[in-house]
Amino acid sequence: MFLTPVTGQPQFIPSGSSGQRASNEHFERFINNIFANMPVNSQKAIRSDWNCYMRFIQSTSDAGIATVPSTDKEAFDGMVAYLNYLRERFTIKTIRRRLHHLKVLFSYFGCPNPLATSHELKKAISLVLKKVAKPAGQAEPLSADLLKAHMDKVDLSSIKTLRDTLIVNLAYDTLCRSAELRVIRLDHISANSDGTGTVFVERTKSDQEAIGAFRYVSKTTMALIQRWLEVSGIKEGYLLRAVTSAGTLKPYLATEIKPISYEAVIAGFRSVHANLTGHSARVGAAVDMVKRGINLEKIQLAGGWRDPGMILFYARKTAAEHSAAADMANVLGR
Repeated sequence: MFLTPVTGQPQFIPSGSSGQRASNEHFERFINNIFANMPVNSQKAIRSDWNCYMRFIQSTSDAGIATVPSTDKEAFDGMVAYLNYLRERFTIKTIRRRLHHLKVLFSYFGCPNPLATSHELKKAISLVLKKVAKPAGQAEPLSADLLKAHMDKVDLSSIKTLRDTLIVNLAYDTLCRSAELRVIRLDHISANSDGTGTVFVERTKSDQEAIGAFRYVSKTTMALIQRWLEVSGIKEGYLLRAVTSAGTLKPYLATEIKPISYEAVIAGFRSVHANLTGHSARVGAAVDMVKRGINLEKIQLAGGWRDPGMILFYARKTAAEHSAAADMANVLGR
């Protein structure tokens, strides 16, 4: 029903009128020319956000809210109802993302789009978001202590365990997102004489010009890379590969080799702890750096953040533990 670049027009918009047919044509161009070229995670987010909107439409079928509105009033009333639907279920961050993607999609439908044009709706959104009780979530951090505890007990004799251990260590060192880890190739990795290394990340979420960035790799992780290459027999191409339950690489033909799946990366994190996500190493490394008093600018550079705001968000608990109030309590012996 949604956002798959298949042949023919997407048929979730009724195609009876010329205006509706035009909406379908606009949207098909979006599918073929833009959506198909987006990163996998962006595709997943847009698909998820549209499916949420469709669930809302289905749940309010008795109210007669149109999937794609044809008048300004219909569009405004539908968005107000959808906003109230979202506020009861999601965090502020998720609500903003869902509304942003819907605004983008409506622009490709060519239909009335109050999310882009209505100052009244923008004010309503601002007021509603202030009342959202559910706080923004944060990935469970993969800290240095948790990683060390895992390394102390893990058995690297299994090729899958070795790969998963490499995933979490490489993610912690480089602060790479899952999408960035998946596409690291052997020719992106450089070894230094002291046993450390660097990896070249061709493109990051914040690097829209595809300039690329170099990230540091520790001695521990470089040793894991070397061991992984020796055991797997990989000579070129992607560093991380899918493995079978029998402990062999797949696929078997070099022409079929593609990046490891996002799900496999997540499984690597969950081999350390069930609550970890693909963002956990990035969060944990940033928090560890703040705890150790590392310069904020250096942390920003290490993780490729455009500004330090997200780092401070990740480390807000640590900041409280080292705040002026904590210093005063120590002085007073409280």
